[in-house]
Amino acid sequence: MMDNENVKKVAAWCKIQSERVKQQIFSSDYFKKTVKQAFEAVDLDLSDSIDEKELYVAILLLYLQLAKIVRGLVPPSHADVCTILKAADKNGEGVLSLDEFTHVITILLKDIGGRVVIQLVLMFIVIPLLSYFILTVIGFVYKPHWLLVMLVPEAVPLLVLSTLLSILLLPQLLQRFDEYAVGGGGGGGGATGEASSGIDVNKKKEE
Repeated sequence: MMDNENVKKVAAWCKIQSERVKQQIFSSDYFKKTVKQAFEAVDLDLSDSIDEKELYVAILLLYLQLAKIVRGLVPPSHADVCTILKAADKNGEGVLSLDEFTHVITILLKDIGGRVVIQLVLMFIVIPLLSYFILTVIGFVYKPHWLLVMLVPEAVPLLVLSTLLSILLLPQLLQRFDEYAVGGGGGGGGATGEASSGIDVNKKKEE
C-alpha cells in the first residue's frame, strides 16, 4: 500500500504528464489539420464562418477523428453547443471564425491530456498488475495440472486475463474519470460550463 506522500507524488507526476500530453496534442499538425478539416467540411457556403448547426456538426466530426486516438470521447449535446456559441461569439453575429472555433475546441478538450495519461496507466500498469495478482492468488488456491503448465506458455494466461479486464473495466474506469473531470456533468456545469467560463474570461481580457 502506498502512503499519502507517495500518492501525492504519483498524482503530481500524472498532472505533469497530462499537461505535457495536452500541449503536444494541441500543438501537433494532426490536431490543427483535423480542426481545420472539420471547420471546412461544414462551411458549405465558403463564408469562412459557421453557425450553430454547423458548429455542432463540426464538433461531432472532430470528436469522431480524435476518438481514434483517445477512446470513448463524448461530444457535448446540441444545447451545450448553443451555450458555447453564445460565449465564443465575439461580435454577436451568431457565427464563429476558424480561430474562434479552434479556441472553443481547445477549451472543450482541456482534459484530454489527463485522459490519455489515465488510459495509458490503466492499460499498461494497473490492469496487468491486477491480472498478475489474480493469477497468483488462483495459483495458490488451485494448483494447475502439470500438463497444462507444460503446454501453455506462462505469459498466455496473463495476456488473456489482461485483455478481458481491459474490455470489461477500461470503459467503466474511463467513464468515472470523465464524470470526475466534468464535475458530474449536469445542469450547465462541467466541461461546457467551464468552456463557457474560459471563453468569457478571454473575451474580457481582449476587451
